[in-house]
Order: sequence, then C-alpha cells, then structure tokens
Amino acid sequence: MRHPNRLMIVAFICLAAWMPVPGLAGRDAPIPRAEPHAVTGGLETVGGPSSIVNGNINLKADLEPDSDFGRPGATADPRDGRIYATVRIGTREWFAENLRYDHPRSWCFGNNPANCGPLGRLYDWQGALEAPPPGWRLPSDADWRNLERALGMEEAEIDRPYGSRGSEQGARLKAGGGSGFDALLAGHRGPDGAFGYRDASGDFWSSTEHDAKRAVTRQVIDDSSGIVRNTCPKTLGLSVRCVRDLDP
Repeated sequence: MRHPNRLMIVAFICLAAWMPVPGLAGRDAPIPRAEPHAVTGGLETVGGPSSIVNGNINLKADLEPDSDFGRPGATADPRDGRIYATVRIGTREWFAENLRYDHPRSWCFGNNPANCGPLGRLYDWQGALEAPPPGWRLPSDADWRNLERALGMEEAEIDRPYGSRGSEQGARLKAGGGSGFDALLAGHRGPDGAFGYRDASGDFWSSTEHDAKRAVTRQVIDDSSGIVRNTCPKTLGLSVRCVRDLDP
C-alpha cells in the first residue's frame, strides 16, 4: 500500500521545524522555516570538502581518503551473544543492522516478537541512549552529518536544518543502495502505542536533544532518495543504529 504525502504525516508526529507543501511528497516537499528552539546537545560542523570522482568518494580534511570505505565487518554483543554486521563509512564504523537488544524501553513492531528478528527493536529515546553494547554509542547528529558527508551530500544540504536533504544519499543508505548501511524501513511506534509505516519509513534516533521533549532524528522513505532530518518526541519508538570511531 502506498502512503501519499508521507512527509506531511511524519511532520504531525515529529513536530519538525519545517512545513511541508500541501499536495507534495518526497524530497521537494519541505520548506524550512524558523524554529524557536536552537538545536543543542552535540551539534558540530565537521569541516573539509568532499567530492565524487568516477564513482569514488574523495574525502579531505576531517574525512581522510579511506580505501576501506564500505568494508563489511561484524561485532558481537557480549550481553546476549548476538552478532551484528557492520560497515565502515567515513571515519566511523556503523551497525549494518538495526539493534535488537531487549531493553525495557523497547518493542517489537506490532508487539509481535517475530518482527524483532528481521526489523530490530523500536526504542524510545532514553532506551536508545542506554541500549548500545559496550564500545558503541547511539550516533549524535554530528555522527549522522559525518555519514551524510561521506556519502557525498553537498555541504549546503547538510547544513539545511530540517526536512528532506541531499539528492541520492537516502537511496544509498537503503538496503541494496551500495553503501553497506542497508537501512530498513521498519516503521515506528507512536506515542499512543500504535505501530505504523512498516516498509514505508525507516526512522533512526540520534543522541542529540532538541529540547526537553524532543530529539534529532534521521528518516529514509521508500519513495524518496533524500535523508530527512526531524525533531521527534522522545516517547516515539524508533530504530537504533550504533556507531563507533575508527582507530586513527
């Protein structure tokens, strides 16, 4: 089933600081507007230009050229023994799967345990902060910006505060998109406990707070090639990808 104007629906849930244009969906929908609260809690600008030459990403300054870009790996969660695929992108190593650790503030989609295997669990923000295994963390907004930059997003797009940003970076993040990140469209759990948008939207927490009630997120959508930056209520249940810095 298709979900027209999906960005507008998400705006109602996440109260993002952008306003979608009626009748439009996808990456052309949002128009940034003023937001009364400044984004805090770890936002930083990672300098240095990047470019794509003959399909190869050339990273400079903070993002040094890395011959291991997209290199797959694996890591074990010592708490439950689960093995997760990982991938190197930019100066970080990311989970290439959604976290499945059974934290008290997490749920399987539809409250069906069978969904936790393929989709991972959905966490509220506090649970997402606490759930990563030792040595890993919930990515900050700066970590997500680093990822977007490594995938070739233009600096002006990275600096857009909210809404759908970039050109093809969202498509590259999705399963089969070539980055190795393999973002799943696992849907979300709403503040009222209702589940929705499986196979239509993948929503991911960051550790960066917007204010006392909201945190910064990223979203990829089935029919859009951009990456949406939102601020969402901390009571939502969203997916978690863990990250760690690579050794210099």
